[in-house]
This record gives sequence, C-alpha cells and structure tokens, in this order.
Amino acid sequence: MEGIDVRGEEEIEIESFDLEGGEHDPISGLDELSEYEKELLAAGIDPQERERSGSFLQQDHSVVLARSLLPGLEVMGTDDALRRYPWLEDYSWKLIPRDRDRFTREVAERPTHGYFIRAERDARITLPLQSCLFISKDKIRQNVHNIIIAEENSELHIITGCTVSHRVSSALHLGISEFYVKPGAKITFTMVHNWAGGVDVRPRSAVLVEDGGVGMIIRGFLSLEIKGLPEGLARETKRMFDMTLEKVM
Repeated sequence: MEGIDVRGEEEIEIESFDLEGGEHDPISGLDELSEYEKELLAAGIDPQERERSGSFLQQDHSVVLARSLLPGLEVMGTDDALRRYPWLEDYSWKLIPRDRDRFTREVAERPTHGYFIRAERDARITLPLQSCLFISKDKIRQNVHNIIIAEENSELHIITGCTVSHRVSSALHLGISEFYVKPGAKITFTMVHNWAGGVDVRPRSAVLVEDGGVGMIIRGFLSLEIKGLPEGLARETKRMFDMTLEKVM
C-alpha cells in the first residue's frame, strides 16, 4: 500500500465522491473474494474464518456478508438492525450528535450501512468476530454508522479491518462508531487500518461504559506510511498506532 495523505478537514470536498454505483451482490463466504485476498489479509481478515465467532463484510455501499457462528452473538447491517429492532433508536446517535460537524451530518443524512454487533446478556464471545469495511471502487463515498452493544455480563472481541482495493486511487470513508458496555461487560476492539494514498478517512467514535462495566480495550495497528505531516510527527503518529493501545474506558 502507498502512504496516506493527511489533509485538513476543510480541504475535503464531500460531494466530489460518489454515493451511487457501489452496490454488490451478497456472497456466501469470504473466499468468493479471492481477488482481494491480499487486501483482506492485510486488514486482519481471515477468508477461511478460522478461530472466528462470525464475519461482517461491507463492500463499498453493500453489506455482502453478515453472519454469526456462535449463539449469543448478533451481527448485521445497521440499517437492517434499525428496521428489526425499534428499541435500537435509543442507541443510535445518542453518543455522537448528528450535527457535531459536516461529516456526522453527512453520515446521518446519507448513510451507507455500517455494522450492528451485539453480545447478548451473559454471552462470553472469546473468539473474535471479524468485521471489514472495504472500498473496491474508485471515487466512492462510504458513510458508515456502527453500533456495538455488550449486554450485561457479556464479553465481546472484535477485529475490525478497514482496507481498499489496489485499484483504488481516491475515496472517502466516514465512520461513526458508538459503543455501549453494560454492567459486568467487556469489549476488546482491535483496529487494523490498511488505507491507500488518496483515501480520506474521518472517524468519529464514542464509548459509554455503564456503572459496573468492566471496560473497553482498544488496540490499533496502522499498516501504511503517513504523508502530509512533518517527518517527526508522522513517525510518532504511526508508532502510536502500531503499538498495542490498552485504553480502558
């Protein structure tokens, strides 16, 4: 992968990226995307789903695979979850205001899926669920809203990989993530970012750990070079991503 360019937020022209033309048919297994195996592996995604509790893959604007392999674990697209569970509105846009900035407004007004992951009460999901937000089409705008809930006394481990096809030279990824950790619950969240040069990425994340919640551990890995920052700052930014971040909230 090439390096990632760091641009000021005011320099990003949202409308210059496409919200159409990013639809794909569902797949029955990740091995059907063999042409992208290198990109998926670089983002921590195992196409064979070895030692995984489930998989979620969004390709551009389509959720092409969402399945749980263990009882007590739910995974689906956020849009599908909001239609299935009216109570989920109580969790949607509650930690991050829709109007926080122009990027949150864009995702709120023109969402293109994202994932809903939930560990049911007392479920101990020790094998990681793998989720991937993948861009395979050039000039795509991917507006995702993720909601993750660990119910009371549950445990959840997620490996989330963000990556692009080697054919993509320019794209925009806007990611909103809201995490809810209930009493006695714990989430371990491992991020693997494998973006390419010319891809603009603007994440917004928030975590609510309720009283009695064990906490949330965040680990981040950045597998690219960073351009557009002074050399020393770019080196420090990548070092902070590459190390294991044990951030307990």
